[in-house]
Amino acid sequence: MSFYVNKAIMFKFNVRYIMSLLLIISSVSIFWYYRNLPKHHIPYYQIPSSAIYDESAMRYLVDTKGCRIGYMNAYDKSIRDCLYFEEEIDCDKDGRGMLVNYNGNTLYVNMTLLPKYRLTEEILHCCYQPFRMINSTYEQVKQSWLPEIRYDNCTRFTRVIIKDEFIKVKCSLPNNETYEDVFVFVQERDANLQREDDKLSVLVIGFDAVSRLNFHRQMQKTVQFLKEQNAVEMFGYNKVGENTYPNLVAMLSGLSEQEIEKVCLHEEYKTFDNCPLIWKNYKSNGFMTGYGEDLGWYGLLSTTDKFRRREYQNAATDFFLNQLTISAFHLRNDLRFNYNICIGKRLAYEILIDAVKQFAINLKNLPTFGFFFTFSLSHDTLNRLIYGDDFFYKFLQTLSAHGVFNRTILIILSDHGMRFGKIRETYQGFLEEKLPLLFFKFPPWFSNKYPKALENLKANAHRLVSAYDIYKTFIDLIDLKSISNSELDNRTHSKKDLTLGTSLFLPIDEKRSCNDAGIPKYYCTCDLTGSVPISINDRNVKLSSIYIIDYVNELLKDHQQCTKLYFNRIIDARFVRKPSFRNKKLSIVEYKVIVETKPSLAIFEGFVRHNEVMNSFDVLPPISRVNAYGNQSYCVESSFLKLYCYCDLENVI
Repeated sequence: MSFYVNKAIMFKFNVRYIMSLLLIISSVSIFWYYRNLPKHHIPYYQIPSSAIYDESAMRYLVDTKGCRIGYMNAYDKSIRDCLYFEEEIDCDKDGRGMLVNYNGNTLYVNMTLLPKYRLTEEILHCCYQPFRMINSTYEQVKQSWLPEIRYDNCTRFTRVIIKDEFIKVKCSLPNNETYEDVFVFVQERDANLQREDDKLSVLVIGFDAVSRLNFHRQMQKTVQFLKEQNAVEMFGYNKVGENTYPNLVAMLSGLSEQEIEKVCLHEEYKTFDNCPLIWKNYKSNGFMTGYGEDLGWYGLLSTTDKFRRREYQNAATDFFLNQLTISAFHLRNDLRFNYNICIGKRLAYEILIDAVKQFAINLKNLPTFGFFFTFSLSHDTLNRLIYGDDFFYKFLQTLSAHGVFNRTILIILSDHGMRFGKIRETYQGFLEEKLPLLFFKFPPWFSNKYPKALENLKANAHRLVSAYDIYKTFIDLIDLKSISNSELDNRTHSKKDLTLGTSLFLPIDEKRSCNDAGIPKYYCTCDLTGSVPISINDRNVKLSSIYIIDYVNELLKDHQQCTKLYFNRIIDARFVRKPSFRNKKLSIVEYKVIVETKPSLAIFEGFVRHNEVMNSFDVLPPISRVNAYGNQSYCVESSFLKLYCYCDLENVI
């Protein structure tokens, strides 16, 4: 009897043991599953509740007579597979830390790190060199992509107060190795320049390839800070061109890509030195000016649809940060996709933001205009910008603590959303790419002194807005008398300005369309919420995909080094029935098709218009490439053709 009892007890024990073991294994498995999901995908429960809005509360971002842009959830189900935690970036590859660092205007050797570098105080030899960009001749521009940097003599130091703006340091290490780094020290330039009551500093910080919604996803601390500071977000900001170049040209000059080419870039090697860029307006009106990119060798305005050009012969502004980032070209490392994220042991992004901090704080008693742009964390990936949020949030807190925002208007913006990758294969990604971010933060007293200006800008938050409007807003901020209540009343009724763009301090017409705002039809997001999904097996969808591929092949026909492309598969399709314009016999349908080709596996997105009465199909250019081309197009120099060309090894000369 006891045998059976013991056996029963043992059985119960084994069952409990097995169940406990299975529970432990399941728990560990679930933990490792979520920890090691492909690309560390974000489980839905980790999506911040504040980001999941009640859709009925905001059905449309813009809802006017001329434009309607539908609401989108930042964490829509269609894009959740595109959201994941990327591998965190560590620029300190050898883990030894920064041998040379700075504090304020003091440059110093971190003596506590000498053992890690196998150094002693007796053999330590570090020196610093001030450097600057040399003005180039037209002939030098034709010969060199990067400007010449001139270095002074190298002065030995362990601790020194710096009075120059840009510094390179070199330290001799064992085994003939050299430690190098670059630093910026923003110095006051003009003690006679006085801030006037009618001048506010303008600080513009741009993020490449970041949609409005992705900024909310990736930069949550920053967005919360902006909300707490009563910043105004522009929900209807729509891009005007494909890539960075046309959008920034419109923003900085008020001109289209074609117009600026005629005005100042009509010769092959012409740079932007003679172009009417906005900081020249500020400079001539008594402002100190600043400009910089975290990847200065890449060039914010260097890549057009046709080719790459050098940006400047001479320093474009009083404080020209590109001198530092160009000097650091040989220090770049950690290549991700097409960009180096690190400069030495620091993120290129952090070097830029730190320089902006110095510019804003050290020159806060002077009227300044600064335009700074970051590529490195956002250009080629949707999810890496999250690693810049905390740093940027603390940067904004520091500026606030130093009183910078009492006399500065902060503008945070981008050029467009993510143009490549998996998200672009979704309809939400298609829309997000055309809707960049735009925030305005004003001093606390601004609403009392300029109530109508702020009232108009807030009303325009839900109007259709373009880069041309930002340019006109920049112009208004040069002289604040132009946005007084009485002056705005006069301008609202006179409407003498017939050029493209409307200052955001003026009321934007409710009837405004994309055409009125200077937004080409292909990039217009107005009324696109009327489109609906359609089967990829639909006959007209298949025909549309073939027309798109034929159109691309037509672009490539004169370039034998490019392989002919063929149909592989249809990824997605939508259609919208267009209004008949009172012609009942006219029935127009537009198909938006995403198609993959072979042998390149290039994914293209295009619109095809189908006249159902005539049974005709017409491709509506341009055709967008929605996945990266990488090295596939090495055999062509044209930036435009690189989107389509798949180099044929047999025909490449």
